[in-house]
Amino acid sequence: MQNEKQKQKHLLRWGVIILAALAYLAIMAIPFLNSVETDKKGLLGILTVGEIIVLGIMVALLVAVIVLLFKKRERVSRMMREYESEVKRVTWLSWKDTKRSSGVVLIGLALCALVICLLDVGLAKGFLWFITDLF
Repeated sequence: MQNEKQKQKHLLRWGVIILAALAYLAIMAIPFLNSVETDKKGLLGILTVGEIIVLGIMVALLVAVIVLLFKKRERVSRMMREYESEVKRVTWLSWKDTKRSSGVVLIGLALCALVICLLDVGLAKGFLWFITDLF
């Protein structure tokens, strides 16, 4: 029985991961599909064909989630109750600590962005210098 529950949880996790991946791919496809299109508009001159495809994928994902929620209603409600009880047990940071931690994260992010920018510019200049000296 325990093994069966673990398999179901495993399948549910992979289902959620796959749904999230499909949603991500659908959202990321918008610029690509719009760049392939010219000025052709599809649905009543409002949406391009790419946008219609992406919206179709998103609607299909939404329908799949709703169907799963209705089919597994008791499991979802139990999971939400467990989630609520876990959230109540969490020790939340004070507002002062949250601001301080956010500041540290933002400073670290800015430093990482600066390092990546400098590496990008330096490698590009170095590569160009190498190419121009070779030829």
